[in-house]
Amino acid sequence: MDPVQVLEDATRAAIGISAISYALAAIGLNIQWGYAGLLNFGYVGSMLVGSYGTAIAVKQGVPFPLAVLIGVLCAVALGALLGIPTLRLRAEYLAIVTIAVSEILRILVRSRVFDQYTGGSSGISGFGDTFFDWNPISPGRYGIGDVNFNERTLWLMLVGWSMVVLFSVYAWLIKRSPWGRSVLAMRDDETASRALGVNTFVLKLQCLILGGVVGAFAGLVLSLDSNFLDPSY
Repeated sequence: MDPVQVLEDATRAAIGISAISYALAAIGLNIQWGYAGLLNFGYVGSMLVGSYGTAIAVKQGVPFPLAVLIGVLCAVALGALLGIPTLRLRAEYLAIVTIAVSEILRILVRSRVFDQYTGGSSGISGFGDTFFDWNPISPGRYGIGDVNFNERTLWLMLVGWSMVVLFSVYAWLIKRSPWGRSVLAMRDDETASRALGVNTFVLKLQCLILGGVVGAFAGLVLSLDSNFLDPSY
């Protein structure tokens, strides 16, 4: 085993696109699970609708920034549709429902019924071309030694890690806000929070939606890396 090679591979993994996507997903899931105590075992569903919503919109001729907004709105809609009928259930039932919904979404995206929009099992490619056209970095390889990236990956890494920082600060700020303190109080003792007049259902719904929005960006970053998207990916 070459320790230098191991260190180089670990460094690439630690700062690469997968790490960015997982970091964003962790921030979003922390808003749902860490702050509000919502057991969302189907969080990948938010990543799926965010990336597919963006990709389908781009393929329909929508400008990329507006397509990203559509992807985010898809994640908001998923959070609302998932939360309204289920958030009054106990935690373990919510977990079961979220797993089922994410699997249903995967099957729907692969189905031939929506093949003209989602590409079915063949997926969607080329939807990130506009994003990479904005790349201000000159073509080439950038890095130290064998830990280097091409201009496309580096551009996505800069944007991705900027989002990680922004969402981390956002999560930190909302946790220390009056709203965040209400959420933490609800997580620790929901009955006591309701007795004090806190609308716990609305708080849970807000946390589910906010966490899902971050998940939409996590899925988008992951799919932009290969400029390709399919359900298994």
